[in-house]
Amino acid sequence: MFVLAFVFLCLSSISHAAESQNQGRVLRISNDSEPVSIDPQLCNTVESYRIVRDLFEGLVCENAEGEICPAAATSWTLSPDGKVYTFTLRDNLKWSNGDPVVAEDFVYALRRGVDPKIASQQSYLLLPIINAQDIIKNARRPEELGVRAISANTLEIRVTNPTPYLIDILAGPIAMPVPKAVIEKFGKEWLKSGNIVSNGPYVMETWVPHERIVLKKSQSYWDRDNVNIEKVCFIPNEFHTTAVRQFVAGEVDIAFAVPINQFKAVAKQYSEALFTHPHLAIYFFGINIDHPTFKDNPKLRRALYYAIDRKVLCEKIVLGNGEPAYTFTPPFVKGYQPPKVQLADEPYEKQLKLARQLFADAGYSFEKPIELTISFNTGEDHKKIAIAVAAMWKKAFNANVTLRNEEWKVFISNLKSDVTSEIFRMGWVANYNSPHAFLDIFASDDSSNMVRYSDKIYDGLLKQAGDILDINERHRVLSLAEERLLYAQPIIPLFFMKSRDLVSKDIEGFKPNILNRHPTKYLRFKATT
Repeated sequence: MFVLAFVFLCLSSISHAAESQNQGRVLRISNDSEPVSIDPQLCNTVESYRIVRDLFEGLVCENAEGEICPAAATSWTLSPDGKVYTFTLRDNLKWSNGDPVVAEDFVYALRRGVDPKIASQQSYLLLPIINAQDIIKNARRPEELGVRAISANTLEIRVTNPTPYLIDILAGPIAMPVPKAVIEKFGKEWLKSGNIVSNGPYVMETWVPHERIVLKKSQSYWDRDNVNIEKVCFIPNEFHTTAVRQFVAGEVDIAFAVPINQFKAVAKQYSEALFTHPHLAIYFFGINIDHPTFKDNPKLRRALYYAIDRKVLCEKIVLGNGEPAYTFTPPFVKGYQPPKVQLADEPYEKQLKLARQLFADAGYSFEKPIELTISFNTGEDHKKIAIAVAAMWKKAFNANVTLRNEEWKVFISNLKSDVTSEIFRMGWVANYNSPHAFLDIFASDDSSNMVRYSDKIYDGLLKQAGDILDINERHRVLSLAEERLLYAQPIIPLFFMKSRDLVSKDIEGFKPNILNRHPTKYLRFKATT
């Protein structure tokens, strides 16, 4: 008995010592670049999302596997017609300053998300909610949005049509609550360290621009007992090659998006630390369909689409870090079957033959070569891909392709102001697991429609799908819409991306998922002995 008690005491002491040793540790994350904004309704980049998901929490959230689970809301119901959601909030929810989090905070945030004065680039995500479209267009007041607080802990959201993916949207930053009183007091300064108030598992400790953002565990978070890591430091780093070097040197614990040109070496030396997984994301080229070269010439656009050897691109250029994409929507989107594409399963030689026929039908030939420019933002991976595609078009059509490398801000500014080349590199990462997350962005009035594709029939199919409650029939109509999009070819899908992340062997709880989201609350340091 004494021996057993002694052994138990020793093990207990070791366990407590290990916990104590980990208590002071800071999780260090290489975070791409300085976030443009960490305002839940205004953030629109991956590096911003990572921070916002630690600071704030919506009605629902994603668990470590990327599946939707209750968060600020304990439960919700849906009316038989699929148009009214009623959420019940947890008791005793608190802001980091101790004030209660109530249903009205969510009403305020959702109204703010569609308010044209705020001009959120993510406002389109809330379009399913009644009156959202009119409010975004400044035709109605934000107070007319289809949301209301029935009581302090009961929230109602009404949608125009059945929206089975609304719950997924509500897990995102656009629907996270924000503190009205704090925003009204500090205005645009409300996010500064010392001013910011949040409701998530972490609170702001320090923010040194372009150097680090440090968050510490919130003592007012409802699930704080299950938050293991005391502090997390996000280090802005625009160059992924530098992030890998920092990881190897032990300066960061997590580095996202290992560069393609380093992937083989990293996979060989750090196989246990490297996590790769299919990702709800696509790498593609956009086509400036208003450019004289492409306007009213879909055959030329389709010729360029078929002339790309995607197998070579994925195996030789991106080194297995992508799957050939002939559609815009990945085949692993929940419950969705993308349309069949002519010759997609056939050898490249057959695709090349069709490409050359379409090229000739479009009025071009080897003797009359086409002049093209591909623009891309600075990055070795983007450059390698552009060079490879340019070479394929040279081989297929004798095309003369100029490559234009632009800094990120210039690249985006040119896209928005329509000062761009005929073809430009793009990427799209879905906000939620639904074909709508990919196809809705090509609606004529969608703010994310960078290719400026506009087709009434396509818009009509999206609307028709939105009216359908049966998910299988809804997806069938969406597949018809995607088929039409691909025939018009305002885009050239290249490959579906994979996540490529380095995670220290000292970290547990990092689980690959198709959304590639890994909130700090699910991570922990391994116990040391």
